[in-house]
Amino acid sequence: MGPFGRAGALIEGNESVDATTSTVTRNIYVVDEAAGSGAGVTLYVYKKTDVVGPLFDTVTISLTNTITLPLTGGLSAKTYLAADDGFLFIGTNQSPFAVRVQKSNLAISQIGGFSPPINVSSITSNKYGYVTVTFGGIGGSDGFYVFAPNGNVTEDGGGADFMVSNSTGLSTANLAATSAIPAVRMHIQLKDVAPQKTAGN
Repeated sequence: MGPFGRAGALIEGNESVDATTSTVTRNIYVVDEAAGSGAGVTLYVYKKTDVVGPLFDTVTISLTNTITLPLTGGLSAKTYLAADDGFLFIGTNQSPFAVRVQKSNLAISQIGGFSPPINVSSITSNKYGYVTVTFGGIGGSDGFYVFAPNGNVTEDGGGADFMVSNSTGLSTANLAATSAIPAVRMHIQLKDVAPQKTAGN
């Protein structure tokens, strides 16, 4: 894969299995945070194919799409990337908004934004398919947007909120200037909500 100006983040898509041919395919998404003149941001989409044999796995990777993203990058940029089944959410700490990329057709939508502008500081997700795009941080202006698995905004407001995954450790480098993590900043999405008891029961 590549070459890239600098691969800032990458993520793998869900696999598709063909049992009759013992073939597994999936997409790999790579964000180049220093593309073109060095300040551009480009999304590369690769198709990875594994043909599983009795003794070994034959792997091929091919580039299928290249998309220029309306974000600011550069060698000093930090890229943030999270995904659910249908969408990619991508931002950099040099841009006051992020983008949502629909996996099925690679359509791009600009998301977020505050006035005055606040740059993106993290993008986090959980196992239920919710994604939080956070702007700014503790000690300054901040805000966030939460996206549901269908790609729509389900919550927004002030604060440097984030989500914790059950599969990947979250770096706290950009989350706070303190060693403590306030519980109020951690979003909890309940898959099943127990019914509330009524008075007298």
